[in-house]
Amino acid sequence: MKSEFFAGFDDADGMIRANGEAEAREADRLRSENADFRRQAETSAAQGRAILEAINQTKQELSDQLKASDEATYRDGVRVYRNVQAALISELDKQTKDLEAAIYAMQQTQNNMDAALREMQEEAAEKKAPKKGASALQVLTFLAALLTLLFEVCDKLGLVDRLLAML
Repeated sequence: MKSEFFAGFDDADGMIRANGEAEAREADRLRSENADFRRQAETSAAQGRAILEAINQTKQELSDQLKASDEATYRDGVRVYRNVQAALISELDKQTKDLEAAIYAMQQTQNNMDAALREMQEEAAEKKAPKKGASALQVLTFLAALLTLLFEVCDKLGLVDRLLAML
């Protein structure tokens, strides 16, 4: 009794031939799949190389942009430093002139006070009246002159404006 597998074959040569043909078809199919896989691998490799090239190009562009940004930042920093330096020098000159004016005003006030003191001493010497203390008018005059001097100094230093701004 023949099995179903052997039913289509009459002899052993037919079976061997059919087996060889099946193996040849299988080999052709495997060769075809292998060729397809190789083409896909080559395509993937080419795409991978293209991606790597794009990544390297992007890295280079980013590096160039970073370098340009660093240079621009440095130039801006130098420009800002010079502007601040110029502003400070200008402000220092203004403050120096203001202080010189305040010192001059203080010297004038001191000279005026010295003159007033000499006048008072001369008047006291003329009267030759021994006094044990200063009169109330002298004390008030001295206090008024001292307060005027303090006010002038504070005004020249800008303290009066700040005090008024706080109020």
